Amino acid sequence: MDKTRILIVDDVVQNVQFLGTLLQDQGFLISIAQDGAGGLRAARQLMPDLILLDIMMPGMDGYETCQQLKQNDRTKDIPVIFLTALSGIVDMVKGFRAGAVDYITKPIEAEELLARVNTHLTLKRLRSELQEKNIELKEHRNNLAELVQQKTKSLLAEIKERKRVEGELRDTKNYLDSILNSIPSALIGVNRNNSIVHWNRRAEKLFSLKSDKARDKNLYDIVPLLIEYDNTVSGVSVSRKCEFFYKQNIVYGSDALYDLLFYPLVDEVNNALAGVLQSTQIIKGRLFGHIKENIQVAEELGLDLDVLGQYLTRRRLLAVFEQLVSSGEMAGKIVSSMLEFSRKSQSEKQVCSVHDIIEDSIRIAALYTPKKKFDFRQIEIIRDYSSDSGDVLCVRLEIQQVILNLLKNGAEAMSEKISDGYFPEFRIRTYNQDNSFFLEVEDNGPGIDMEQCRRIFDPFYTTKEVGVGTGLGLSVSMHLIRDNHGGSIEVDSVFGEHTKFKIGLPLKGDDSPL
Repeated sequence: MDKTRILIVDDVVQNVQFLGTLLQDQGFLISIAQDGAGGLRAARQLMPDLILLDIMMPGMDGYETCQQLKQNDRTKDIPVIFLTALSGIVDMVKGFRAGAVDYITKPIEAEELLARVNTHLTLKRLRSELQEKNIELKEHRNNLAELVQQKTKSLLAEIKERKRVEGELRDTKNYLDSILNSIPSALIGVNRNNSIVHWNRRAEKLFSLKSDKARDKNLYDIVPLLIEYDNTVSGVSVSRKCEFFYKQNIVYGSDALYDLLFYPLVDEVNNALAGVLQSTQIIKGRLFGHIKENIQVAEELGLDLDVLGQYLTRRRLLAVFEQLVSSGEMAGKIVSSMLEFSRKSQSEKQVCSVHDIIEDSIRIAALYTPKKKFDFRQIEIIRDYSSDSGDVLCVRLEIQQVILNLLKNGAEAMSEKISDGYFPEFRIRTYNQDNSFFLEVEDNGPGIDMEQCRRIFDPFYTTKEVGVGTGLGLSVSMHLIRDNHGGSIEVDSVFGEHTKFKIGLPLKGDDSPL
C-alpha cells in the first residue's frame, strides 16, 4: 500500500524541520514548500493526502494559497490544516472560510498535531471510499435499470404475442364453428369419454335431434347403431385425429351414413385463455412477490428487489397485469356466451331474459373497433333497466343479432364525431308497457336527418360511404323483430345530437301471440 504523503508549506526552517521529523517518525512521506506559490505547484504535482499550511508567509499568505487550492478541481478535495500563531476568533473564521478543515496554533504540541492529522486523514479516506461506493451504486443502478428495461421489453413483447395468439384463436374458433355448421355432412365431435361436444346442423337434421339435446350425452345413447364402431371412435378420442366412414353400409332410417365424420374437439379457446391467465399470474408473482425463491435468485444476481419494485410501480406494470387478467376473464365470459349460443336451437323460440342478451351482446361488441379509431370499450354504457325480469319468448340469437347491429352502427357513427371534449356513450333503457317489453338503444353520435329516418329500414339503403355498408343490417333487423317475433322497431333522431332505436317485443304469457 502506498504511504500517506503530507505537504508542509512554511517559510520558517525550524518549523519545517520539527514537523518533518515528527511526521516521518510516524511513517508519513514528507514534501516541503517554503512559500504559497511553491505550495500550489507541489500540490498539483504530488497530490498529497494532507497539507499543513502556515498563514504568515511572505508574498502569497496562507489564506490566499488555500483559496486557490480550493478553486482548482485537481486539488480542491485535499484537506488543509492551518499552522499559525494567530489565535483570535476572527482569524479562525477567516481560515475556515478560505477552505481549511482545521486550525493548529503555535507553539505546536506534537500529540495534538498527530491527533488532528490522523483524524483528517481518516475522514479523507472515508470520503474517498464513500465516493467510490456512490460510483459503484450508480453503475449498479444503471445496470439494474437496463436489465429491468430489457426484461420489461421482453415481457411486453410476450404479452403482445399472447394477445395476438388469443385473438387468432378466437377468430379461428368462430370461423371453424361456422364451417362445421355449414358443411353438408353430419359431423359429430366427442371427447375422451365419448360424450358429444359438437353436433352440427346436418347431424340435427339427420337424427332429428337438436344440438342442445345431443350435447354432453353419450354417443351410443344417441346413435346406438354406431356402438359396433367403438374402436374407431375411441381411437379418435385418444389419437386426436379425424376418422371418416367412406361409403359404409350403415343405415339409419332411410339414410345411408356413407360420409359420417367423427373428430376430437376440445375447447381450445378456453384452454388457451387458462394458459394465458395462469402464465400472467406466475409472471406477476415473480416480479412483484417478495417470496423466498424471488429473494434467493435476486441475491445471487445482486438485484435489489425494492429498487425493481419501485421501477415496476412507477412504470405502472402492475396495472398492465391487472388489465391483462381482466381482459382474459372478459374473453372467457365472451367464449362462454358464444358456446352457450352455439348450444341453443337456431330456430326454436325459448323464454329468455333480454337483459342477459343485452349484456352478452355488449361483451361481444367489446371486441369491435370501428375503423381503428377507438376501442368499443372506450364508449360509456349507461344502463337503465326495468325492475322486471324482461323475459320474452324469442330466438335468442336473432335478438342478439339485432342488438349487436345497433351497437355496431352506433359505434361507427360516434367514431365520426370524435373531437376534443366529446365522450361517446350509449344509453340502454328497458321497460314494460301495454303487455310489451321495450328496449331503447340511444347513442350521442352525429344523428341522422328526417329524410334518412324515413328510409333507414329500406333494403339496400345506407348512410355510410360507398363500399362501407350494404344497407341490409337494419332491414334484416326489422324482419327479425317484426316478422319473426311480432314486435316493432322504430328510430328517433335529432341531427347533430343523438339517435335512438326503440324495439318492442310481446311479453311471454298464455295470451302472447307468440
